[in-house]
Amino acid sequence: MVATAVHSIEIELAWGWHDRERENRYESLSSDRTTETETLVWLLDIADKYRIPFTFDIVAHLLCPSCDGSHAGPHSPGWFKEDPGTDVGTDPLFYAPDLVRMIQDARVDHEICTHTFSHVSADNADAEVVRWELERAVENHRDFGLPTPRSFVPPRHQCPSYGVFETVPIM
Repeated sequence: MVATAVHSIEIELAWGWHDRERENRYESLSSDRTTETETLVWLLDIADKYRIPFTFDIVAHLLCPSCDGSHAGPHSPGWFKEDPGTDVGTDPLFYAPDLVRMIQDARVDHEICTHTFSHVSADNADAEVVRWELERAVENHRDFGLPTPRSFVPPRHQCPSYGVFETVPIM
């Protein structure tokens, strides 16, 4: 009998903290993303060496090389106030297409799934917000040259209503 294990890593960077109302919410991250990048290189090297595939749960905004910080959606006012509206060179904690390319370029075939567009907590958001988040994630995957995500890992593991998936092409 062959055993199977799923290894899942969330890549959210600043998006995982942007909605936290505390002064030093980004203190666990390196300011220039050096530590996070080095850790991913280390992990991918080990995965390649031992042929271990991972599922990378990626906040889809990280696929953007840049943006203007304006995302017209059904979110509550101020949801995107932390989005710097710059680019990966200026704010590498909000943009990380280079990290996704590293995952794609690994020898092992890793899954890149979605963790929403902006790390919205699906249990506190209405279905329209969750649907918008997943639709934007699918668009970002397509624009980046990735296949439509087969998996969805909700931020903070807060699941939305299953009805949300009826109109979103995931899974």
